[in-house]
Amino acid sequence: MEWKIVSESLRSYQKSEYVVKNDVVFVGRDDTNDVVLPSDYVSRHHMVILNSGGDYFVEDRDSSNGTFILLGGDWEKVHGKKKVEIPFVIRAARDFQLLVSNNRSSGSTVGKTLHGGADSKVLLSKVYSIDELRSDCVMMVLDLCDSTRVASKDDRLAFHLKNRLDRISELALARYRASFVKSTGDGFLATFDTAADALMAAREILQALLQRNLQSKNPPIHIRIGLHRGKAYVMDASTKDIHGNDVNIVFRIEGLRPEAFREGGRNVPEHDRILCSRAFLDDDSISAFRTSFAFCGRAVLKGLEEDHDIYRYFDQDSDTNH
Repeated sequence: MEWKIVSESLRSYQKSEYVVKNDVVFVGRDDTNDVVLPSDYVSRHHMVILNSGGDYFVEDRDSSNGTFILLGGDWEKVHGKKKVEIPFVIRAARDFQLLVSNNRSSGSTVGKTLHGGADSKVLLSKVYSIDELRSDCVMMVLDLCDSTRVASKDDRLAFHLKNRLDRISELALARYRASFVKSTGDGFLATFDTAADALMAAREILQALLQRNLQSKNPPIHIRIGLHRGKAYVMDASTKDIHGNDVNIVFRIEGLRPEAFREGGRNVPEHDRILCSRAFLDDDSISAFRTSFAFCGRAVLKGLEEDHDIYRYFDQDSDTNH
């Protein structure tokens, strides 16, 4: 069996082509795999593609972030082993898309799906091409701090704290017209049309939680918020999930620690903070708020090549500076 596999990074959009002459193809982050996908989100031994007596299968190897197959325009998560028909498109976590074919199918129009064009409608349905779907937006990532530690001691309390955070966040997201919201387990990813809307939503959530912490007898709720402006694109036509390098950037900003800064990081508390990128700060809609931002330093974002200037928002009207 001779497989032809074209992988494309959904962060850098770079492609790699593999020809493998085995019945079993191993795919993952580790260099020992037949197809190597260099990403922290891809497991070391992520999946297997195999030919068994002329039948074709994809098998997820208990990967951390899942294997998905494109069926009728929708992504379906693979649980264990799933029979497939060649050619097919699969996704490893949210970072790589693979077009799998053999000598008989490699010349078909399905080979054009990775970069769009008229024939890309064959498999991608609503998702036609990266360039058509990439658009500017303002992104917010919010994460609940110490949730694992709280849950290990009292999972009922952890559930209560998360519900309280959700209720506070939902009001702010609705008020400032979030256009997309996706749960991340202990928080969410959201997008807005303007940086001003994102900042107002972030500020309202943080203020409400600080006030709640002063009044409640329950343990405090601590959060981190990251803000960034960039390009994102829809990868999953059914859930409208968004992806792209700028999505990775905003997640990295949210989780920044002082040691990530070239000069040690100034004014970067562990929690109850709003950090943003220079791209966010350059948005014209927040020109009136720029004096409320302080430069923290130039930070190294894990897994990304370029350093980024990071700023912290200081609310002039309330005490968010701790």
